[in-house]
Amino acid sequence: MNQKTEILPINPYLFTFKSEADGIVDEPGERRIGFFYTNFANEPNEAHRTELKELIAKEKEKIKGDFNLISFYVYKKTDVLNNSFKGDKTLLRSHKKDLRVYVRWVKEKMDTFFIIEDNNVVYDLIENKKVSPPYEFE
Repeated sequence: MNQKTEILPINPYLFTFKSEADGIVDEPGERRIGFFYTNFANEPNEAHRTELKELIAKEKEKIKGDFNLISFYVYKKTDVLNNSFKGDKTLLRSHKKDLRVYVRWVKEKMDTFFIIEDNNVVYDLIENKKVSPPYEFE
């Protein structure tokens, strides 16, 4: 039986902060980062990718406020990264090898939606195509 794909929040999972203009956003403003974990398989098939898009959209709809940049980091569920996680965003970033998805919206427009394996971008869900050759996620 196929397991249903889920993305669930890693607590504490939402960070909001003010930022200056940079190479991504041309004006200062509030940004939000969300951290999640997932059970989806490596190299998800088309059905998993569609399901993932729907789950990400539902999480995005929950965010209220005027943010000039929103990012979601979705990690593979592990013994550490799960519903009992007790770390912070610094500890999360030390789990780069477990990062599976990165999504970004700039001024409400999604501009990045990557599937990541072993810290390499392997699929672009906006372009809906495999990335070849894969490249390191930074």
